[in-house]
Amino acid sequence: MLAEFPNLSQSGDGYRRLFTDDYFDLYIWYDGKDGEPTGFQLNYSVRDDPHSLTCSIGGSCTHTKIDEGEDAPGRFKGSPILVSDGAFEKDTVLERFRSASRTLDAGMRNIIIKAIGDYAQD
Repeated sequence: MLAEFPNLSQSGDGYRRLFTDDYFDLYIWYDGKDGEPTGFQLNYSVRDDPHSLTCSIGGSCTHTKIDEGEDAPGRFKGSPILVSDGAFEKDTVLERFRSASRTLDAGMRNIIIKAIGDYAQD
């Protein structure tokens, strides 16, 4: 079940929230602390083979793999980056998100469920 990370650092004019569990990391961006949501990033399979669906509210979505960099002796691991890779596992992600997201605000939950269901890869 997704639980909110309580002390997420903020920067800039916008506001963001993070919800996480063993399979998902969900970031939701807002236009201010009490503002409207502007987009979200749903990272899934975060422990095994991390991928991401990033969407703007009322706009488009992109699906990417999260490249966590390589561990090399004597070097620090780099920051994760998003790269093109792989098919979107829509049915699996949708089923798991429906189950894990019951505690989210119903409106935001429905926006994300719709975005997952509507996403079609080129």
